[in-house]
Amino acid sequence: MKRKKTLIILCASLLVICGAIVAVNAVEKHVDSINTIDETVISVDEDKLTSVSWTNEEGEVTFVKEEDEWKYSGDEDFPVSQILFSAFLDNFEDVRASFIIEDVEDYEQYGLADPEHTITFHTEEGDTVITTGTYSTMDEKRYICVDGGTVYLVETDIAENLESVRDDFLDNDKIPYFYQVKNIKITTDETLDIIYDDEGEYIYSTNYDYYLVSGDEYKPVSTTNMNSLINNITNETYTDYVTYKASEDDLSDYGFDDPDLTIYIQGDKYSEYTTEQLSDEDEISEAEFTIYFAHKDDETVYLHVDGSKIIYNFDAELYAELSSMTYDDLRPSAVVSVEEDKLEKITAVVDGEEYTLDVKTDDNSGVVFSMGEKEVDGATVLDDIEALSITEFNSEESGDVVEFSFTLTLNTETELNIAIYRLDDENCLAIFNDEILGYVSRSQVVTLKEDFTKMLLSLNKTEEEE
Repeated sequence: MKRKKTLIILCASLLVICGAIVAVNAVEKHVDSINTIDETVISVDEDKLTSVSWTNEEGEVTFVKEEDEWKYSGDEDFPVSQILFSAFLDNFEDVRASFIIEDVEDYEQYGLADPEHTITFHTEEGDTVITTGTYSTMDEKRYICVDGGTVYLVETDIAENLESVRDDFLDNDKIPYFYQVKNIKITTDETLDIIYDDEGEYIYSTNYDYYLVSGDEYKPVSTTNMNSLINNITNETYTDYVTYKASEDDLSDYGFDDPDLTIYIQGDKYSEYTTEQLSDEDEISEAEFTIYFAHKDDETVYLHVDGSKIIYNFDAELYAELSSMTYDDLRPSAVVSVEEDKLEKITAVVDGEEYTLDVKTDDNSGVVFSMGEKEVDGATVLDDIEALSITEFNSEESGDVVEFSFTLTLNTETELNIAIYRLDDENCLAIFNDEILGYVSRSQVVTLKEDFTKMLLSLNKTEEEE
């Protein structure tokens, strides 16, 4: 009896073991078919598409094509950048795979049971559905699934593009890339009207390219300051919008019926938006651009481009800088700037005595300086004069003690009189043709005076030796 019972137990155990073996064999029987490939697995032709939709963490995004133009299905008023959306579709024009995985039953191991993204390309011939999974642990390439069947390991991670949302395709207003800005008008309560003329002779010097126009008067503008102003305006990218379908009433409500600041730009632009130099002059055309600003409070500024339906938020600090701009923010810091070939003489007063330094430009010798019949080294003095710069513009200060004064006589029968008054140990006041410019570092003036004196001493020494 005992032997029989033992036999029964052994038989039962054998059945359990056999069942387990069968179960294991049943589980291991299916093996995914994995092979290496090098071929295109997604090839989207934009011309054949009728709509495109995809999902990500933000939700679903759908664009439809109507009369060869892409529109956002949720709001046809949304201005879609056709260039940006075509660039988005270019990412799916030729997607290549390095591995193909067929006969898949367990999509979870590839992260495709609950995909991160799904994109559907609709055509008249049918739909193509792509889902994205996780990365391969070996080579960090993305698993994707096409039409719910075959899994691929792709070379390019298309999931990065599927993070895009509607606003990524907003057709923002763009400032033309100006080849040369010829006119800028900045209007608040008053207008700063700045023109470009690299050959103009509006003032004593043609060293300047930009001028502030005030009636019949032209004032020089620093090229550096002007380029900084242009960059502040034209390099701005408008993306932070308040609305993209503003009506006339909306514009009025936001304050654009009476803008606080208006900037007008006119000049030559490239016909294509590019920062590269183009050799064909036919690529350059004239353009103009006007932007308006409405200032609500210290933190809220709105911007509107002429002819657009979009209203943007604008940086309050940059607005404050633009709206408070005066000529002093744009004028050159140099006390005086002349071309050497126009300079005939420099007359300076040192310790009550007047000295004249003659200047001539020779094609072979360059600039030659002389006093009487003696040549002297006046280059340092001229460099010191050109180095004089205004540290702070000021029209109210006055001075009593002259530190140094000199007159530049040009071959255009023009005289430029510069008087520099000592204010304290650190500052002097520069006056140009009876117009107060502002503060000059006294150290610059002392250097000029010392170098002029050294030149005189060297001349006297030479005369004594002779």
